[in-house]
Amino acid sequence: MPQMAYLMWLVLFFFFFFFFFLSLNFYYYKSYNFKMSKSNINYYKMKW
Repeated sequence: MPQMAYLMWLVLFFFFFFFFFLSLNFYYYKSYNFKMSKSNINYYKMKW
């Protein structure tokens, strides 16, 4: 049973790290797109 609990904690930590990395990449991509299309707000609203 301790091996199963260890595996469960490992999987939970992996999923938490994966979602954190994904949200960080999404935030950077969104800010980059906003900086690139600051002069074209209509295009920004249409894309998102």
